[in-house]
Amino acid sequence: MKRALIKHNYERPGLSQRELAAWAKVQFKLKKSPAQTTVSDILKHAATIMDEAYGDE
Repeated sequence: MKRALIKHNYERPGLSQRELAAWAKVQFKLKKSPAQTTVSDILKHAATIMDEAYGDE
């Protein structure tokens, strides 16, 4: 999920973190959207998360 969120943000750089959270809710059939702080943390650590050494989600 984290990598998909990062990729979606890269493909659509104009989206707000709130919009990314709403997308994730629909895309992954979540009961509620991830918190804005969660989205922020994922994007802040994008380089680490996208690294092969990070492993599977």
